[in-house]
Amino acid sequence: MNKKKNKCINPCELTAAITAAGNLIAKDLSDDELNLLSAAFMQLADVFGVIAAVRALNEADCPAKAVSAGSGNTSEVSAP
Repeated sequence: MNKKKNKCINPCELTAAITAAGNLIAKDLSDDELNLLSAAFMQLADVFGVIAAVRALNEADCPAKAVSAGSGNTSEVSAP
């Protein structure tokens, strides 16, 4: 049985951590490298958005099925 855990995320701490990580990564990159990395992360963000949207649709339309990301395999799970 898959059970989701409630996770409390502080949005200020999260954005501060992401900003710090971005600054640490960017300080040693050229402008070209930074542009390429930016494009790659934008594509990654788009993929995450699509996955989240599909999960939301599947949860609404297919509550008895779970889809493992990346594999396309579906498996039956028991309803709570």
